[in-house]
Amino acid sequence: MWGNIIIQGTEDYKEHELNVWYKNEYLVSWMDAKPYVTCPDSICIVEKHKCYGISVWIRDLKEHLGKEVAVVGIKAAQLWRTARGIELFGPKHFGYDIEYTTLEKLICK
Repeated sequence: MWGNIIIQGTEDYKEHELNVWYKNEYLVSWMDAKPYVTCPDSICIVEKHKCYGISVWIRDLKEHLGKEVAVVGIKAAQLWRTARGIELFGPKHFGYDIEYTTLEKLICK
């Protein structure tokens, strides 16, 4: 289970686009084509009004077209944020030339 999904922003994010790469789970994202939240921090996508998770483990992700979603970032456990943790489960492990930046530095500006 791997691929990309693109989420068109609404409301405060109306002019933005979020691209999310997944391999069994959501792992690397780009906001407006710039690296954004990545593993080891978690990226969760849920239906906006029901909070049901949008899983990649379905036959066809097109089932989710048109749904309003919320994207939530969750800080990884400190163990995964060490140099060894990032080496094992950071974006470079999956072949992306992206330096891991903590969720807090990206979101809390």
